Amino acid sequence: MKKYVITKFFVPYLVILLVSCVIFTNIFINATKMVKKQIIDNNLRVLEQNASLIDQQFEYLSDICINLQKDVKIQNMQYVLQPFKGMSIYKVRDLCNTLFDFSLTNELIHSYAVLYEDSDLVVIPGSAWAIDDFFNSKYKVSSIMPDQWRQLIFGRINNGTVISERPIKYMNRQGFSQICNLLTYITTLDYNPVNNCAVIIFLDSINIKRVLKGINVDNGGCVYIVDDNNNILTGEGDFLTDIMQSDIHIDLNSGVSEITINDNKMLVTCVQSTVNGWRYVAVLPYQLVMSLTDELRDAILLSLGVYLSVGFVFSFLFTKNNVKPVSKLLDVFKKPSNEYISTINRVYDPFEYIYQNIIYLSNEKTKYQQKIKAHKLDLLDMSVFFERLLGGDYVTHEEVLRSAHNVGVDLEGANYVVILFEANVLREATEAEIDCKNRCVYTVLKDIIKNIEASDKIYLYRVDNGRFAIILISDLENRQEIKHKVERLCDEIHCALINEESSNIKMVSGGIFQSPLSISKSYKNARNVIENKCWNSSEINSTVIWYDEFLDQDIISIHTYDTENIIINAIKTANHKLLQEEYNKYLEQSRMFTPKMHKLYVYSLWNTAYKIFSNIVYISDEDIKYNEIRNLLMDLDFSIDINHLSNQIWCILNKLCEYYSYKNQYGGVIDSVIKFIEEKYDDQNLSLSYLANTFDISEAYLSRLFKEYTGESFSNYLESVRINQAKKLLIDSQMKIRIIAEKVGYTSANSFTRAFKKINGVTPSNYRQFI
Repeated sequence: MKKYVITKFFVPYLVILLVSCVIFTNIFINATKMVKKQIIDNNLRVLEQNASLIDQQFEYLSDICINLQKDVKIQNMQYVLQPFKGMSIYKVRDLCNTLFDFSLTNELIHSYAVLYEDSDLVVIPGSAWAIDDFFNSKYKVSSIMPDQWRQLIFGRINNGTVISERPIKYMNRQGFSQICNLLTYITTLDYNPVNNCAVIIFLDSINIKRVLKGINVDNGGCVYIVDDNNNILTGEGDFLTDIMQSDIHIDLNSGVSEITINDNKMLVTCVQSTVNGWRYVAVLPYQLVMSLTDELRDAILLSLGVYLSVGFVFSFLFTKNNVKPVSKLLDVFKKPSNEYISTINRVYDPFEYIYQNIIYLSNEKTKYQQKIKAHKLDLLDMSVFFERLLGGDYVTHEEVLRSAHNVGVDLEGANYVVILFEANVLREATEAEIDCKNRCVYTVLKDIIKNIEASDKIYLYRVDNGRFAIILISDLENRQEIKHKVERLCDEIHCALINEESSNIKMVSGGIFQSPLSISKSYKNARNVIENKCWNSSEINSTVIWYDEFLDQDIISIHTYDTENIIINAIKTANHKLLQEEYNKYLEQSRMFTPKMHKLYVYSLWNTAYKIFSNIVYISDEDIKYNEIRNLLMDLDFSIDINHLSNQIWCILNKLCEYYSYKNQYGGVIDSVIKFIEEKYDDQNLSLSYLANTFDISEAYLSRLFKEYTGESFSNYLESVRINQAKKLLIDSQMKIRIIAEKVGYTSANSFTRAFKKINGVTPSNYRQFI
C-alpha cells in the first residue's frame, strides 16, 4: 500500500510539477524577450520622432537665413562702412524697422541679429549696435569675450554652425537684464571674404528640451544632442552633468547598446540625423527601462514558487496519509492553505483536484500569452499623451484608444468636448508668484472634478501657464443636455474660484464631436476663440463661452495676415489700384458676414490702419496730412453702425495711401539736396535760399520737407556736417584754426569757434589738445 501511495500520488505529482516548471520557464523567457524588444523599439521610435521634430526646426532656421540673404536692404548694408554717421543712420534705422521678429512665430527662436564685420555693425529688429557693445551689453557670455565671438562668427565660413548651450546675460525689451540658457546658430550670408556678413540666431534651449522630454529621465539617466564634432549641444537629465564632467566614453552609433557606467548598467539609444549628422542620445538606467520586465519576471517566479511550495506540501500530505481513508485525504484538501489554490473550485477527489490545478495553469499560460501579445508599451506618460491628443497627433481610432489604455485613461463615450480655462493671475507679480498661483488654481480644478458625482468622465490637463484644458466624455446623445452639463460644470468652477486672486477668467467650450480623434478639433475651436478675443463682457450671458456662438469656421480666415500684408504693401507702395481691389473684395464678402464676424473684421481692419499710422515718423505739427489722418483715427466712434464705421476706416486707409504717395514723390529731391550739401559744405554762400533756387522749389516748402525727411532743420544739419569735417582736420593736420574755419565754410574763426563749442562743449584748440 505504501509503494502504491508513493507511486500513485508522489511520483505523478512530481511529474506535474516538472511540467509546470517547464511551462513557467517558457513563459518567462518568451515574455521577457518580447517585452524587452518592445521597450527598446518604443524607446528608439520616440527618439527618432524627437530628432525629426528638431531637424524640422533647424531646416526652418536655414530657410530664414536664405530669406535674409535675399533681402536687398541687408545686402546693401554691406557697403555702408560708417553706419552711425550722416545719412547712413537713416538706412540703418530703416533696416531695423524692416527686420521681422521671427521669435513671434517660432518658439524656438529667442532672437537674431545680422552682423557686418567691416562696418562693426549689428542690426536686430528695432535697434542697431556696435559689435563689441552688442556682446558686452545686449548679449553677454561670461566665458567668451567679444574678440572670441568675432573669431567664431567671421573666422571661417559658417553654414549652420551651432554653438553649445550656455548661460547668456541679455537685455530684454523692458531694459532689464535676464539670464537664459541659449544655443547659438551661425550662418555666413555672403561668402565673399571682403564683405563679411553673418547671421546669428539665439535659440531657446527650453523648447528643445521640451521635445526631448518625450523620453522620461526624471528617475535617472539623460537625453542629449551631440554634433558631428562630438560636442554636447544641449540635453536634459541629472546624469548629463556626470557625462560632461567625467571621462566616460559612449560609442555613439545608431541603434541600441548596453554599457556599464560607475557600476551601473545603462541602456544607450542613439539616432543619427540625416539632415546635419547630429546624434540624439538617450542614456537610461537598465533597471528603470526594464522595470516592466522585472515586474513580469517577479510575478511569474512568485507564482512558480507558490505553486511548487503548495505542490510539495500536498505531495507530502498525500504520502504521509497514504494509509488513511480517502475521506481523510479529502478533508485535508478541503482547507487549502494558500490564496493561490483557493481560487480553484474545491473538489473532493484528489485526482480531480490535481486535474483542476493543471487546467488552471494552462489557462494562466494562455492569459499571459494573450496579454503580452496584445500589450503595446507606450513610454509616453499621461501628460505627453494629453499633449499629443490635443495636438491631433493620433491618426486612427484604435491607436488613440490603445495609448489611452496604456496611461490609464478611458476614452469610451458617445460625445466629446474640450473646455479651455484661462486665468490671467497676478499680472504685476513675478514669474515665480504667477507659477505658484497657477498651481493653486490647478489644485482647485482637480478637487472640483474629483468631487463631481457623474457618470461622465472628466480629465484635466495643464496646457501652459494660466491655461487648462478640461476634457468631458459623455454617454449622452442629446447635444443640448451636454451643453447644460458643461454650463453646470463651469458654474461650479466659477463659484469655487470666485475668491481666488484671479482676474479676467475665461472658460471657452469648443465644438461637441462624436469621435475621440476630434478632441483636438474641439480644443483648437476653444483656443481660436481665446486667441482671437472676439468678445466683450457685455455679450457674455454665462460663465462659459461657446465656440459656435462667436466664430464661424467658414469665414474665420477672411481677414488673415496675408490680407493685412496686402493692404500694408499697397499703402506703402502707394498702389491705389491694389487697395481698391481689396476694398471690392471686402464688399463682396461682407454680404456673407454675421454681425459678430463683421464686427471682428472691421476691428481687425482698424488695427491694420493704426499699425500703418504708428510706423510713420512724426516730425512736427506742421505736417498737415499727418495731422489729418491722426484726427480721423482719434475721432472714430465705435458705437456707430458697423457699415458706417467700416467706410470711415477704408477712408483712412485711402488717406494713408495718399500720404505715402506724397512722401515717395519728393523723397528723391531731399536725397539730391543732402548729396549737394555733403559736396558743397565748404561754400560760404550755401544757404536754404541758395538750395531752393538750385532745385527750383520754394524755400518754405524745402525747409518743411527737409525737416520731415531728416528730423532736423537745414541749418542744424549743415552745421553738423561742417563741424564733423572740422574735427577730421583738427586731428589729421596742423592747420591753424582760422584756416580750418575757412575750409569748412565759416566766414570767421569766431563764428566757427562758437559753433564748435556749442556742439562739442569745448573749443577747437582744447579739442585738438585732448585728442
